[in-house]
Amino acid sequence: MKKLLLTLLLGLFILPFGVFAEEKVPVYFFHGDGCPHCAEAKMFFDSLESTEYGNMFEIKPYEVWNDESNARLMYAFAVINGEEDEATGVPYIVIGDKSWIGYLDSYNKDFETQIEKLYKEKAADRYDVLKIYEREKNNENSIYDFNIPENNSDDSYADDAYNDSLDDYVVEKDNLKPLKKILPILIGVGVVGILFVVGITVLIIVLVTRKKK
Repeated sequence: MKKLLLTLLLGLFILPFGVFAEEKVPVYFFHGDGCPHCAEAKMFFDSLESTEYGNMFEIKPYEVWNDESNARLMYAFAVINGEEDEATGVPYIVIGDKSWIGYLDSYNKDFETQIEKLYKEKAADRYDVLKIYEREKNNENSIYDFNIPENNSDDSYADDAYNDSLDDYVVEKDNLKPLKKILPILIGVGVVGILFVVGITVLIIVLVTRKKK
């Protein structure tokens, strides 16, 4: 009897904490392995965990360059958000009913505002895109088409994200184009210069040898 009463009292003590526990806001973070912009965004969310927002959100990472299923999930999220034509690059970040394509420092305040809003309004579950996707993917009457178009079939959607994130690398290569054009000329001038020096050296040796004779 004492054990039963103790169990009931303990249950009454714990129950309010379970009922009123705040649900963390999921931050869906689609990224590519080696993507510099993704790394910057991840660093921001990591730093956010040690602030007042740390108890408000939980990051859900999905690597899309090497995982086709994650790339398809990213496309499905983009479809739900009406961004299937734009969200081909990473990072692609979805928090509730808002999403961000790419990453800039200016997004940080928006991330914080959205996380705090959903957390305080207890609306994280209502706008959870993953739950919307899971509910709609097998629904014959769904308004969403989660099938990646033929021109983005197989791994090409992930490839598009990969290519989009290489902008900085492409710019760097473009800056090297003038050097590549002039490089053959410089090599040619160098070879001619070496041959000239060798020729002069041989001529001097021949002249010196003749004088000695």
